[in-house]
Amino acid sequence: MPRTAPTRGARGTRRALRRAAVALAALAAAAAAAPPGTAAVRGAPARPAVAAAGVRELRPAAAPAAGNQELRAVAAPGPDDAWAVGYEESPDGGLPLVERFDGAAWRAVEAPHPDGGSTTLEAVAAFGPDDVGAAGGTGPADGPAGPYLLHWDGTGGRAADLPAEAGGALHALAAGGDGALWAAGGQPAAATAAFTLRRSGGRWTRLPAGAGPAGEDVSLLAVAAVPGTGAAWAVGSTLPQLQDAWHAVIEEYRP
Repeated sequence: MPRTAPTRGARGTRRALRRAAVALAALAAAAAAAPPGTAAVRGAPARPAVAAAGVRELRPAAAPAAGNQELRAVAAPGPDDAWAVGYEESPDGGLPLVERFDGAAWRAVEAPHPDGGSTTLEAVAAFGPDDVGAAGGTGPADGPAGPYLLHWDGTGGRAADLPAEAGGALHALAAGGDGALWAAGGQPAAATAAFTLRRSGGRWTRLPAGAGPAGEDVSLLAVAAVPGTGAAWAVGSTLPQLQDAWHAVIEEYRP
């Protein structure tokens, strides 16, 4: 008995099945050729698998959740030692929040602060487990903030003795390879608002920002020490007078 010729629909179905088989074979070959830890996708570059080795879960901090809290910076002087700083809300505005990782768990660390007003920490830097600094601002909850810097020497935390002319909050901190510690910040409504502090030999020095276009609310938001030079870079923003757009600024400090 002669075989019945396949209909157009049947031929289309067979072609679709053949194409699917070819596509599956190509995917199998690509998966076999992909290195471990990657997910191969046809038509796209290989990308890391979602469950890649070494990824750690998000874990809560150790501080009690009495109010709103926020950690803003972290530094790790060693594999089993890390520091995180920020603030927690209080009836007066804010209290400094400091936590330390000891290799097994995060634990709250007492942070001295002025009575009343609001104190926050925005940056942290560490030379080692017994030489850690944290910077931020302190002042009345409804008024301008002044610089605030803490130092831990292995026995406890103490407020640093900063230059009297250093006004405004500190936003960034960096440890230099020469033992210097750099802090950068801003002072709203000042003629030269942005400033940087440098600690060397246990003494703090204020370094005003370089001269430039007249502006207001200038702030330096990050600072980095240049290894082996005693120099540093600081970056931030300024709002020039009679303009609506913020402008980026870069400051270079050399010994």
